[in-house]
Amino acid sequence: MSPTHRQQGPGGPVVAIALTLVAALAAGFPVPARAASLKPSRPALMRQVRAAQAEGAYYARNEADLRTMRLDGELVRIDGNDDFVLKASVPYPYARPEVELFLERLGEQYRGACGKRLVVTSLVRPKNRQPRNSSPFSVHPTGMAIDLRVSSYRTCRRWIEGALVSLEDRGLIEAARERYPPHYHVVLFPDPYLRDVEAREGEAATAAYRPQPAVPGELVAYRVRRGDTLWQIARRYDTTTGSIQRANQLDGTLLRPGQKLSVPVGLEAAMTGYTVRGGDTLSSIARRFGTTTLAIQQVNGLAGSTIRAGQELKLPHGDGQQARVQQADARALAVDATYRVRPGDNLWQIARRHGTSARTIQRVNHLRSSRIKPGQVLKIPTTR
Repeated sequence: MSPTHRQQGPGGPVVAIALTLVAALAAGFPVPARAASLKPSRPALMRQVRAAQAEGAYYARNEADLRTMRLDGELVRIDGNDDFVLKASVPYPYARPEVELFLERLGEQYRGACGKRLVVTSLVRPKNRQPRNSSPFSVHPTGMAIDLRVSSYRTCRRWIEGALVSLEDRGLIEAARERYPPHYHVVLFPDPYLRDVEAREGEAATAAYRPQPAVPGELVAYRVRRGDTLWQIARRYDTTTGSIQRANQLDGTLLRPGQKLSVPVGLEAAMTGYTVRGGDTLSSIARRFGTTTLAIQQVNGLAGSTIRAGQELKLPHGDGQQARVQQADARALAVDATYRVRPGDNLWQIARRHGTSARTIQRVNHLRSSRIKPGQVLKIPTTR
């Protein structure tokens, strides 16, 4: 890290302002002459709602909806990296894939500007887990919203506020500095943001961040990004590190940025619920269900092997059982239905109505985004 990127305390105002100007210009963000747009307002809130409607975004009502959105590729797990970190108390570490790209890029620039990691304090939240003081129009249930910590360092505050205003002026986000509790509330406009990145760096820069549905048994092409580990990639696609290693003939767990992997999708939906009985051990349960002790520990977040009678566990299916589930779930799709979009429809609702996924409809109809319009005729894939 260069001398100008050393961690800075509050410092003197002249030094702080000079560093902020240099860092902001180097990162490509013009320093705004105002910060008025970071004030919360009802018009800004309505712009967020309209952006969610334009994306055809679905509002998760509960944790079951969050799970379905994950399996449908609408949400991905956000793990953080060297440049940004999630606060330990974030209850649902998931967001839209475009948000992951946004955080990676903003976090790298933020750390370069003030030497600190960007701290995320909230991501997606289902409607039934919204705070009491949240607005009924909040788009947190869509996975488009991010809350960021307000830094105690003046240099960091000035840089992030300048960056947010610049992005807002370009129509890529809506942002506000909230007071109770203090945080920056940021709503990403996914489609405009991806198009902006592509215009600057080409489609390859966004390919890995476009929502991908998780189809059981499917091999997903994945390009390793800086900071990735096999464990993180496995969790993102609800599979195991061993499955990725076998699919790519990897002897170890070391990865390099830019490396291409074939990731076998193994959905968490293909699991069995189990209540621990007296005398059970992890190894005896693993043998009974054709899986491994490590796999059970991983999917249940167990640090050790201690379990107790009455405890509820998720059991990942073993290879034979998993194959049967995948064969049943991955039956060929036949395009044998059409649907004319009606006012108020979105892809999520249409998919649920027809027993398929929003991303499958997108793929079949060659749609680049989830936007649809009344009168549009869609092909609807149905299971044979």
